[in-house]
Amino acid sequence: MAKYMDQMLFNSMTYTVAWANHIQRTAEQNTEQITSKMLMQYSKSFPEDDFKVDLSKSVNLLNIWLEESYVDTNSIFAWLNAFRLASVDWFPNGRRRGKPIFNGTFFTALRTKPLQRVDNFAKDTALYFAHINSGQIHGN
Repeated sequence: MAKYMDQMLFNSMTYTVAWANHIQRTAEQNTEQITSKMLMQYSKSFPEDDFKVDLSKSVNLLNIWLEESYVDTNSIFAWLNAFRLASVDWFPNGRRRGKPIFNGTFFTALRTKPLQRVDNFAKDTALYFAHINSGQIHGN
């Protein structure tokens, strides 16, 4: 039976890849091993899911939005880190996430191909942004 990545996992992975790419560009730290290992792991877990195309689009969308909104690389890094940390413990609507059972992917994997994953990522990012700004959710 085909398994596809759910939106919350996709969002977290997008924030992590964008964060790692930003570190590599600005701090000249090699983060390729982190991202390639993560992509390989999720490609094995979801072999039918062609998430890499949507991931690339989402990372680019996030980078464009942050670079248009903030000229300071420290601010961009801070937001990427805030999104990355918040997405682990919080839903975009501001509700705290529960702890996953058996690493979570068995029970949360979608059985049908997700639609509009990039659009949903953009909406979720806007919600995270609003809730982080208001102090309702935080990365720890």
